[in-house]
Amino acid sequence: MIRISAYFMGRDQTHADELDDGIWANAVETVRRANLLLSKFHNDGGKARGVRSGWRPAEINAAVKGSRGSHHMSGRAVDIEDDDRALARWCAANKEVLEDAGIWMERPEATTTWIHWQTVPPGSGARYYWPSVAAYRLWVASGQQPIII
Repeated sequence: MIRISAYFMGRDQTHADELDDGIWANAVETVRRANLLLSKFHNDGGKARGVRSGWRPAEINAAVKGSRGSHHMSGRAVDIEDDDRALARWCAANKEVLEDAGIWMERPEATTTWIHWQTVPPGSGARYYWPSVAAYRLWVASGQQPIII
């Protein structure tokens, strides 16, 4: 389970001037929804996962080459560790759980050691989506098999 302190990663202290009530409320809701999914994953035998990236103030978002419109900046996205891809496979097999929790997910083929969840739909509206055309092309060129069909 994720704690709100793990989501903020200390940035609520170091970048307090950027953290407003709206971001805080979004973060609480994002953590709540992520914990719903992680609870079901754990009930199915999945192992604990940590936050790889939570709230990102503008300076940090720019440093990780995040998009200027990243939902991490508004507290509406979280990246969860998934080195072994067990969580990605579980999400692919349990799409209805993501729908029930109100979570959209970047295709795990684009996030090779983590899962990106967000609480707002992407422009395409797809439950599983490519973050960019470039990410899709890179994956196609790799010749890897899809995790989600």
